Amino acid sequence: MKITRRQLRRLIAEAAKTIIVDPEGVATPSDVAFASGRAKDQRIAGSHPKLGSLMRQGRADPGVGQVGAPYRKQGRELAGALGLEEPLTPAEETAVDSMGYYAEVQDSDEVEYLYDMDVIINLFKRGKAGRHVLKRFGAEYAEDIWPAGNYDAESRADLQHVANILGCEMHELGFIPMERDDRVPLFHQLAEFLHFSARRRMVQDMYGNNTMLLYNYNGVKFLYETVFGGFRTLYFCSK
Repeated sequence: MKITRRQLRRLIAEAAKTIIVDPEGVATPSDVAFASGRAKDQRIAGSHPKLGSLMRQGRADPGVGQVGAPYRKQGRELAGALGLEEPLTPAEETAVDSMGYYAEVQDSDEVEYLYDMDVIINLFKRGKAGRHVLKRFGAEYAEDIWPAGNYDAESRADLQHVANILGCEMHELGFIPMERDDRVPLFHQLAEFLHFSARRRMVQDMYGNNTMLLYNYNGVKFLYETVFGGFRTLYFCSK
């Protein structure tokens, strides 16, 4: 029996409240990804004494969460090179290495979508090559919205100011809104990630108000803007 996308989303929501979305747009409930990823790690650790020693690091099992993640990743790479185990999917790595046991917790009132930030940042670094993936997650581009450069005077002034801060042309701007028809999950997770992980400084909008934060994460710049009414946007360059 075929089901619609709306029905599929509803089924996923009923199965788990936290969904991990990989760069190809595949959605996996976090508790499912955690269980399968953890099982793979345990099989890898038990397949060879040296792999077990590396992945366990003195523990009874390979563990979960950020502590020990680099050793687990090394063990997975070695196991993959030896053909001992199927590699973990991006969703499984996010659940096991980043979320840990939180991946099993499904008590939120709303469905929460999670993205692997290392993968997402690399998409921004790829510029136009990363557009088709980022669009799936809610990113928009000035070239698409104003294909002929037909900005009204206020939009032109605002976008030019943003472009000047980021160091690119107006037609190269991309942005992620806080919400469109609904909440844009990538905006909220990326904004939180930048707040805790990136260098930042306050900058002024074109009216001289301190309503913007300029983030720099490993050379990738994002401009976080808050406008009247509390609506927020993350801008970036897509050269």
